[in-house]
Amino acid sequence: MSTAHHVARHYTAEFEVTAENGIIRLPAEYADLANARLRVLVWPDAGPAAAAPADQRAARRAELLAAFDELARLNPYRAIDEATAWQRDQRHDRPLPGRP
Repeated sequence: MSTAHHVARHYTAEFEVTAENGIIRLPAEYADLANARLRVLVWPDAGPAAAAPADQRAARRAELLAAFDELARLNPYRAIDEATAWQRDQRHDRPLPGRP
């Protein structure tokens, strides 16, 4: 008596595609999956904001850098002497059973 074993391939692929009338066409490199049952996760493109022009991206980057510079200047954590104790207090940690 012989038994056939089916070995499934498992992998994750990420690619961008435009759905046309509800149909998503697989890129050519995934042709072997053309008739396979697939699990599809969808992250719609954020639209125009995702493809902002270079000058807008540069302006946003400059704003963020200025904000980080200001944060560094203000040094909001300067009064914290023991960072570990402060973090524990912020998280409201409790002693774990069996640990000091």
